[in-house]
Amino acid sequence: TTMRSLETNLNNAENLHLRARQENPDLATASLVWIGYNAPSGSPLHLGRQTVTARFAEAGGNRLAHDVAGLAGSRTDNPEIHLFGHSYGSSTTAYAGTGGRLGPYVSSVTLLGSPGAGPLTHASQFGSDGHNVKVYVASNSHDPVTWVGGTGDGTFNRITGKLGLFGNHLGLGMDPAQDGCRTSPA
Repeated sequence: TTMRSLETNLNNAENLHLRARQENPDLATASLVWIGYNAPSGSPLHLGRQTVTARFAEAGGNRLAHDVAGLAGSRTDNPEIHLFGHSYGSSTTAYAGTGGRLGPYVSSVTLLGSPGAGPLTHASQFGSDGHNVKVYVASNSHDPVTWVGGTGDGTFNRITGKLGLFGNHLGLGMDPAQDGCRTSPA
């Protein structure tokens, strides 16, 4: 996220907040835009090399998990936290959920247009110690970003895996629409 794209993210957060209030006017809500990591960026060639590996998503996921725990810990009440991750941010959100780190703090996770769920292979892995996290996926089969995610047959990346390119090590994990998530066509 840059200062140029921040406006779009803020508008999306405001729309989410307004919609939540429209659904339940008595519900106290807040909507935050998290920009705490370096997402892939640059020229198309540079961007392509960055987005087929998990380096940025894993680092960002560690920061996001820490920030979510800090947000929940700073509250005296028990807030319901719902995370939304879009595109590469959905992979970052999945890395934040590694080891059930989000389970004690998050009620739901929504992964939108995801290129893969990182190290997670099933929605239940977002939860921990009896904390169930609802996981939703919005995916469009015509969106090439979602083709990067792997399948249940062990193919880590449906594009390079089917073509037999680069072995089976490029990609960002399982397509989260594959197993255990509540899906919604987008």
